[in-house]
Amino acid sequence: MNKATKFAAIGFMSFAMVACGAKQENTEEAQAGVTTETAAAEGLAAGSYAIVDSASSVKWTGKKVGGEHFGTISVSEGSFEIAEGTVKSGSFTIDMSSVAVSDIPAEDEMNAKLVGHLKADDFFGVENFPTASFEISSVEAVEGAYNVTGMLTLKDSTQEVSFPATIETAEGTATVAAKFSIDRTKFGITYSSKSILGDAADKFIYDDVEIELNVTAAAEVVEATVEADETAEASAEATEATEESAE
Repeated sequence: MNKATKFAAIGFMSFAMVACGAKQENTEEAQAGVTTETAAAEGLAAGSYAIVDSASSVKWTGKKVGGEHFGTISVSEGSFEIAEGTVKSGSFTIDMSSVAVSDIPAEDEMNAKLVGHLKADDFFGVENFPTASFEISSVEAVEGAYNVTGMLTLKDSTQEVSFPATIETAEGTATVAAKFSIDRTKFGITYSSKSILGDAADKFIYDDVEIELNVTAAAEVVEATVEADETAEASAEATEATEESAE
């Protein structure tokens, strides 16, 4: 497992590699019209990556006295840049209206009731705040993994969040995986908060919400190399000359 972690993606085409500062020509990849750079050994493959929403998700778990609920929220869009073996910048948007509950059967009326409550002002206030976002501030390599720091905006509050992540790149894709917790009260979500009700309350919901982030991103297509363009142009000229001769 290389020193890559947290932003995985599905590559659509092959890549011409640039390894450790020495260029390598790859005819087949040039014909595919794609070029890319490979970061130094043990680093991440350089390039621009677009998040694949259908392959990315946020899993959440909220705990209360005597139980818990868990579910998912969809990542709607995002991108990030990798250079010099690490993530330099990036952001993604979360569709809060997609919040779903997984621990209660979909046909159970309690599922719809809980989803409705999560979308209400007691929690995410989806009508007024349909999306949440995360913007990366820095990524540092730490003991075989990465520490990601960024600004998380949820409802009308923006807070700095840091968490360990696994980021990997392979064959034109990047993946990011992380598990961490956020304190919901810092974002104004205080419904049945233990910090407000105290231990004396019969029921309360813990402030920390567990998050499991899985993001997949695909390397964006780059214009073909000059060599490939010249080859295509020469081929077109040869075909044109052949057709003229035939006439």
